[in-house]
Amino acid sequence: MQALQYLNPWHHSQQTLSFQLSDKTLLKTNLSMLMCELGLNNPPCDPADISVLPTADDDKKVDGFIAWGARVNDQVKTLQVADGLIVYIPEQYNRFYTRLDQSFDDYKKSFKSKTRSGIQRKVNKFAKLSGGEIDFRVYTRPEELPEFLTCATQLTRKTYQTKLLDAGLPEDEAYRRQLLDMAAENKVRAFLLFKENQPVSYLVLDAVGDTLVYRYLGYDPEESKTSPGTVLHWLALEYLTDHDQFKYLDFTEGEGQQKRTFGTESIYCANIYWLNKNIKNLALVYSQVTLNRASSAIGNALDSLGIKARLKKILRGNR
Repeated sequence: MQALQYLNPWHHSQQTLSFQLSDKTLLKTNLSMLMCELGLNNPPCDPADISVLPTADDDKKVDGFIAWGARVNDQVKTLQVADGLIVYIPEQYNRFYTRLDQSFDDYKKSFKSKTRSGIQRKVNKFAKLSGGEIDFRVYTRPEELPEFLTCATQLTRKTYQTKLLDAGLPEDEAYRRQLLDMAAENKVRAFLLFKENQPVSYLVLDAVGDTLVYRYLGYDPEESKTSPGTVLHWLALEYLTDHDQFKYLDFTEGEGQQKRTFGTESIYCANIYWLNKNIKNLALVYSQVTLNRASSAIGNALDSLGIKARLKKILRGNR
């Protein structure tokens, strides 16, 4: 069997299982898991094949295992049982990525002319609103990161990623030390976009081998009409393609608008849970499946009425 390539190898983790309606979290529960994050260049796997799973330490009882970003062939079953484990796949998605071993001019050619010109208009508009010159800053070294963290922390508290999804930039000391340690090994690329000397968008990437991994993005919801996230992505990719040594930018899970826009290639992936088969885990899994289906049905109904996008903007603070 081919050795797997990891962005993050198997390790103990407290994994939060969230119960959500759209962007609104109703309930959370924690599971003690062994988890890994898989790289781009792995062959498709069979979720029912448990031979990839490690052996849990005897002194640390776990609820199961998670493989994040496992490549699969087309759609796979959401729920099945294999060798006494619940095989649960709550997310399946196109995992977008971009090759960075090309010039920015070549990267721009991958866009349709209408999309490319639309992005450039947003960049030009932002420049005009910024007095003709965009304040875009790149942070890669340990001595630079305190400024980034101060500005990004100030900004992340305003974002819907923090307020609704609990997915904003971490503010704890452990993450700060981790980021500084990675920067000392040239493994961090962090970016800030300013308007009138105030941060309006941030982006954090970290490196695993020849791949930069998309970790945290946020923007000021009061600046949404100026498209700060789009502008920041465009400038960051110009920097990465023309000035850096990495081969890929891996957008990881999810199919958000920014990832679909700026990712030029994709593979089909899933997050696979292998949970111990017991009453508690069965109840958790079936409850989440039922809620997800209800959320999807409500979303489809709102979309058919033409009000889904408006309600989402209100929830995210973009009135």
